[in-house]
Amino acid sequence: MWQKKGLALVMGTALLAGGLAGCGGKEEGAAAVESKEPTTISIMTTFYSKEAPTEENLAIKELEKQTNTKLKFTWVTSNNYNDKSNVTLASGDLPDLMLVNDLFTPQIRQMAVQGAFWDVTELVKDYKNLVAYGEEAWTNTKMQDGRNYGIPRPRPVEGAGSAFPVVRKDWLDKLGMSIPETVEDIYQVMKAFKEKDPDGDGKHETVPFAANIEATWMGKLMWMEDLLNGSPGRWKVKDGQLVYSALEPGTREALVWANKFYKEGLLPEDAIIMKASQAEELLGAGKAGFSTLGTIESTYTHELNAKKVDPNAQIVALPYLTGPFGKMAYKGTGYFGAYLIPKTVPEAKVKKILEFLDWTSTQEADDLMRYGVKDVHYTVQNGVKTPNPDQAYTNSADLNQFMGGIVDYYNRAVNVKMDAEMTKRNKAILDERAKVSMSDPSTGLYSETGLLVQKELEQKIQDLKSKIILGKEPITAWDDYANMLKANGDFQKFAKEMNEAYQKRVGTK
Repeated sequence: MWQKKGLALVMGTALLAGGLAGCGGKEEGAAAVESKEPTTISIMTTFYSKEAPTEENLAIKELEKQTNTKLKFTWVTSNNYNDKSNVTLASGDLPDLMLVNDLFTPQIRQMAVQGAFWDVTELVKDYKNLVAYGEEAWTNTKMQDGRNYGIPRPRPVEGAGSAFPVVRKDWLDKLGMSIPETVEDIYQVMKAFKEKDPDGDGKHETVPFAANIEATWMGKLMWMEDLLNGSPGRWKVKDGQLVYSALEPGTREALVWANKFYKEGLLPEDAIIMKASQAEELLGAGKAGFSTLGTIESTYTHELNAKKVDPNAQIVALPYLTGPFGKMAYKGTGYFGAYLIPKTVPEAKVKKILEFLDWTSTQEADDLMRYGVKDVHYTVQNGVKTPNPDQAYTNSADLNQFMGGIVDYYNRAVNVKMDAEMTKRNKAILDERAKVSMSDPSTGLYSETGLLVQKELEQKIQDLKSKIILGKEPITAWDDYANMLKANGDFQKFAKEMNEAYQKRVGTK
């Protein structure tokens, strides 16, 4: 369907392309273009705040001015973004630039092979700020043919990667307990949070660990499975081979722990149906002692909310955890989602879009999207950015989510609103994580069989995991399932293809 509509779009937009040819964008901050008229770029992307940025947003107007563009944003809330993406891709009526959170869904892989998107592998080499996203970002977004069909939305590799535990440090201090380091430590702290009234309200109703469990993975308990297996993600490198983590002993051990947590009332009773955002709201509402967050920097907002309930609230990210394979924290992929350019966009306009993205990856643009307009939303004194209290950077906080092309080492640990104490603390936590962080070895690897069986496989696996956690199935049911899976022909083929793709990537085959 996208092919039929695509032809009409090509014919409709080709007439506009002539004046856009030759826009190089090779120099940093190159906003000058040969076309006198602004180039209209339609963009579909996501937002996380209560309200999306509006067309009257001063930062967007400045972004348009600097790049000689007219930006037509379609902002979609993060809670519904994946569903909206799927519908939009299926319709074939795509914007010029479209964010997808997962570049490797069967739908996108198939469309890429069929020629639905621009291959930007060679094109981006003319734009030094895009190249500067780094090897991780570009390697981890390659399709099975070794080509890039999307522009990564770059992120620092340290300070995130997946949800990692955070804790109410003020509650720990009140109970005379230290920052936990092992699963056993966390269990003991959770028990204390449940039994010893850390919030001092005289009631035993705190939620020790605000965790949810997703339909296809362990959600906010995934850290435990990864820790006990000694590798983040669904696959693990073992003796030079890629193996499926679910079949490793650490997964069974994690299920035993999770069942214990649930049985003793240390998790929300409705964890199986709870959304991740709802679990995090318990933390921000001052009702939970633990949860997990995607970045170290995220502790700021949740602590701010918790202080409305208790001015002494202090939420701290754990620097690392220690398991049977040593210390662990997550290393990111170098990107979070990627932007697709449909092949219906003429090449001249593609170059203008890449030029625009190149400018968004300058320090000037990063400051604009992250902090707002200089001398309006903030001022700079002695090199320090200070928010203007009379002209708050409201309805704009998600603009930096659009691209965020400057990969500053500490971006996922700090923000301009933090005080000096939290900034120093969070930087130190990131530095500690960086010493032991691990990356997912399977990111972007392709298996044709996996396209057919992976989704159903993961749903079945998580369904059984959830039943074991809730006590509806014994742990022996997991042993039986694991043995059955090892002998399954489709799974064996899936695992073989994934390992072949891994060996090809690391150059051993």
